[in-house]
Amino acid sequence: MRVQRQLFIAVLVGVGFTGCMVNPEDLDPELMSDSQEINLKSCEGADVPCLPKPDKCTGPDSAGWSNKPRPADAGPCPAPPTPAGCTQYVIGRQKDVEKYINCPGYNVLNRDDYNQRPGLNDLFIACAACGNATCNPGILIASGNEQIPDHSNNGGPWSSTELCQLNKYCTVTTNNGAVGSVTNCNCEKMANDCGPKDGGTPDSGTPDSGTPDSGTPDAGGPDSGTPDSGTPDAGPRDAGSF
Repeated sequence: MRVQRQLFIAVLVGVGFTGCMVNPEDLDPELMSDSQEINLKSCEGADVPCLPKPDKCTGPDSAGWSNKPRPADAGPCPAPPTPAGCTQYVIGRQKDVEKYINCPGYNVLNRDDYNQRPGLNDLFIACAACGNATCNPGILIASGNEQIPDHSNNGGPWSSTELCQLNKYCTVTTNNGAVGSVTNCNCEKMANDCGPKDGGTPDSGTPDSGTPDSGTPDAGGPDSGTPDSGTPDAGPRDAGSF
């Protein structure tokens, strides 16, 4: 069953998650006849982090998006995406994205310093949607729709959070028992919704330096510095996408 749905929400609420993180592999969600209900209907009104400016889309450092070895039990690499030489981002549950790790043409978030880089997952999703993905589709959803639980504002799971972030600005196609895709992202709308309101540049997942303000109140005009994106830290996440 193939279902397409596109949601555009005018007001974006950049609110962090509270409570304990939920590993979807520990859940046994009730399956519905309409598979799309599992992970997209729950996106309506979801409080998910705003996506930052996609300005570091080769990864946070010279190692790129993956600085860990490919899992030994991941099996052979899939054939590279087409057209030849293009770049495709892969999201989904960790067990489903593992076979794409360190394979030609695929970007998978696979970092050993993941928990030390607040906002890294959001930057990865922003780059997937409006950065340097050059394949068609630019984003592959490695998990079948029935494998992804509903989104919960009380914390995760991250695969659902990512789909809800993308569902605000893109066409998300999910399938039962097969891979899905994300296409047709409205990057202008994402920039307008998620960008700062005083002309500055949002952060790209790098923590602040820790330097406090000078204590001098504003004079009523716009800030002269570079403000944060307004997205609070969503808490530690395990490497990769769940």
